[in-house]
Amino acid sequence: MEKIYYEIIPCKGYDSQSPLIMESISYVQEKNSNLEVLVTAPEHDNNYYHGFRIKQQIVIGGNTIEIADGGLLNWTQQLLTNKKERMMTFGFGIQILYQLTK
Repeated sequence: MEKIYYEIIPCKGYDSQSPLIMESISYVQEKNSNLEVLVTAPEHDNNYYHGFRIKQQIVIGGNTIEIADGGLLNWTQQLLTNKKERMMTFGFGIQILYQLTK
């Protein structure tokens, strides 16, 4: 593996300068200064995530491969009718990692 990095993609009225995005990046880099985090523009509208989407990318042999994906969801806000509830999911493609390390 040549490189690993994360992309944060703003969603639903947020942009790269939104406090949610800036504070999230600041927190992550404070905990691990070697971790590269980029803010990228959304490729299309996303009605699934709220606030931001996050992707984990790895570079192997010059090829960039998305290995994980996640983001903020509003399910708990809807289920509990409480706007203060927050939920973040992150799915890791373990089968992809297995294939890459064989």
